[in-house]
Amino acid sequence: FNLLEIRSDPEVPLSSKTLRRWRKSVPPTFAFSVVLPPVVTELRPSAAADRALDQCIETATLLESPVMLIANPLSVTPTAANRKRLEDLVRRIPHDVVRLAWEPPGLWEEEEARVVASRLGLVLVGDAARDPLAPGSVAYTRLRGLGDLRRLSLARLDKVVERLQAYREVFAIIETDSPMAVAKAIRTSAMDGGEARVSRARHVEYPLRAEDEEQE
Repeated sequence: FNLLEIRSDPEVPLSSKTLRRWRKSVPPTFAFSVVLPPVVTELRPSAAADRALDQCIETATLLESPVMLIANPLSVTPTAANRKRLEDLVRRIPHDVVRLAWEPPGLWEEEEARVVASRLGLVLVGDAARDPLAPGSVAYTRLRGLGDLRRLSLARLDKVVERLQAYREVFAIIETDSPMAVAKAIRTSAMDGGEARVSRARHVEYPLRAEDEEQE
């Protein structure tokens, strides 16, 4: 695995020293995806949201993150006001180097989400095991397993691989059984000259690492 989602806690920020150590502890090809916290993704303007966003941008910079993730909660419904707030948030994040991925809640229709993502220059997160992903050169997929689909069949895995081969760069979070086998298939089949970064369903929560930092 060469990808890890970092879910920050604005109340327990990590030091620059710790973040730099994380970056140096992994190979150059390893990627950190910085997930914006709920206080930001709820799209309710506040001083706390501003501080949290600034912390996330600094975290992404120090970790040399190629991608940041906006995962909205269910409270962010597809209204005109929320579309405007999302646009305002995107404008505040420098993404000339860092890509922005967007994971809207289930209330958003797929076609509407694609239109919004395309207009704002966002990578729309989807489940390549279930549906084709939005067109583009970069894919961010969360392969979810539910019930009998916890284990991807060979046919379904072949479909995932086929869909991801169309992208130059892939970020894949595997939430199914046998994550090693799925990761190997995705990375082995990456398109010529492309790159696939893969993670199983795990992430780093800031409070735990902050406690470790205090004990050093």
